[in-house]
Amino acid sequence: MPAKIGQIMQGDDGQEYMLTAQGWVPNNERLENIASMGTIGALAMGVAEIGTFGLVQAPDEVSQTSPVASMVPTVAETAAAATGIGALATRGVRNSVSGLRMSERVSDQIQASQRSQLIRRPSNIAGDATTAGQVLKRVEGGVEVIPGLNIPLLAQKAINQRTMNAGLARALDLDPAMVNRARQGIDESVMLAARRRYQQDFDAVRDAIGENFDQVRMKSVIEQAADAGLIVDKNALRKLQSTSNLTGKEVMSLRSKMTDILSSNAQWETKEVARVINENIDDIIETALGEEGQALYRAARARYRLWRDARKGAALGNGNQVNPASMYNKLDQDYGDAFAAGDDIPGITPEIKDFMALVREGRDLDVGLPSSGTAERSMIAAGIMTGIGIGAN
Repeated sequence: MPAKIGQIMQGDDGQEYMLTAQGWVPNNERLENIASMGTIGALAMGVAEIGTFGLVQAPDEVSQTSPVASMVPTVAETAAAATGIGALATRGVRNSVSGLRMSERVSDQIQASQRSQLIRRPSNIAGDATTAGQVLKRVEGGVEVIPGLNIPLLAQKAINQRTMNAGLARALDLDPAMVNRARQGIDESVMLAARRRYQQDFDAVRDAIGENFDQVRMKSVIEQAADAGLIVDKNALRKLQSTSNLTGKEVMSLRSKMTDILSSNAQWETKEVARVINENIDDIIETALGEEGQALYRAARARYRLWRDARKGAALGNGNQVNPASMYNKLDQDYGDAFAAGDDIPGITPEIKDFMALVREGRDLDVGLPSSGTAERSMIAAGIMTGIGIGAN
């Protein structure tokens, strides 16, 4: 069976490639997410230059991944004329942006944005602090409420949302099928798969350390937890104190109890003791593991933090969509200045690092899904669904 546009395969060099209208090209997150939007995405982004009169450029990936891309300009022009607002909107946009001059710095920003995983609006490229950026933002705001002409801007936000969701799923080390599911939203099945994934790694760490750790130091940590009243199960405490050789199971179990306290509504002093105990346990575990085991343990902890952050607060907004602003605050609490500055953080995987970059970028961009039915009503109003079979992946 011949390959189809959008199909992904792994090359002999280990790199993933996607079949596009230009042949097999190296795959990346942005290319994959635009391809996953299907025909709706191609139509929505393909009308950008017509629908917003040059304000929003359709990404190059649209023409690469969609066989209907060449049909869009003619259909969009007809649709805009059918609304009866084409000439009026054209004059308004031209008058609003006439006289604006982009500096070489802005040109450099445009080139940089094309390398980004997220799609930027012209106002984002020009910069909010510039006159051009402020004018463009007002024009975009006006276009976004016009049925039909708002399709490119709605699609831009939706594609960015899919990219953000997929980025979290990749950071949680989920398989390709679950990453594809996550694009629609981080639902219970995605969160369950992520929980099982990090638990697999914690179980592997438990088995790896066995009894090969500093037993004396671990006994001291247990007494510290007991003195602070953090082990409420007296039978469990007596068993820990009387066991001559503790195992990885007891070590990981105690750490899990301290982690639960850190996530609870306990007083600050209690949480501080639990944090210190966990740090001591982590030192014991890492000392008992080799270099490979240490990397496994640190990655598992980083994935657990992401899972925890996603299930708390507003990190997942309406419809189980990643909220980059809320997620930024969570990651800032976890990693502080190192995260905010994009500095190297020991123990995080390349996928987590990529997701952190997405969150930093997405916090100040347009990311999200339109309210139910908005996009569909806009497309019908514009008339671009007439005579065209529309499907979505």
